[in-house]
Amino acid sequence: MRGAFLVYWDGVTPGLGVPPDPGWSRPLGLLAVSGLLYAGASLIGQSAPHPVRMGLIYFANGVGMNVLAACAGWLLINLMLGRRVAFQRVFNIYALAAGITLLASWIQSFVIISELWKWWLIGTGLTRGLGLPRSRALIVVGISIALIVLLCSSGRSSRCCRPQAERRPVGGLPRQVRCEFGGSVRLPMDA
Repeated sequence: MRGAFLVYWDGVTPGLGVPPDPGWSRPLGLLAVSGLLYAGASLIGQSAPHPVRMGLIYFANGVGMNVLAACAGWLLINLMLGRRVAFQRVFNIYALAAGITLLASWIQSFVIISELWKWWLIGTGLTRGLGLPRSRALIVVGISIALIVLLCSSGRSSRCCRPQAERRPVGGLPRQVRCEFGGSVRLPMDA
């Protein structure tokens, strides 16, 4: 247990005090390996019809959402500070925090705890590594979370109405479309 904690601590603490030129290899490597482990572990408990496709989706979700969050955080930091902060420094904080917490977020009951942990690590990295005041780091973290939630909810609302599989006639066209927000629409069918 002590060894696992030391490996974790050695991986996270350098990211909290971000050097001026942190490099790309360490944060990208950690994020890629954590994304692969997250995708593989997420597939263990499922019987997906296309496991490779689902694994790629899990990997893209695990890595891609963190890259988008780093982009949003970088834009917010540059807007709030009025001076340019290198994207590499901000990405280093986001990638190290996400890389560590992705290892635990594949467990269904641990998702909320690992997300809170990730955002706490990001806030700590913004204050210690970039010198942001706590209030501004809290604003960056809050707006980043809000943007991710809006992005996820906009993806769900675009699939509002979908045909029901059990109501398909022999020709393959749906007779009725059920909407997630309630109700259904009957489609005219040619006899």
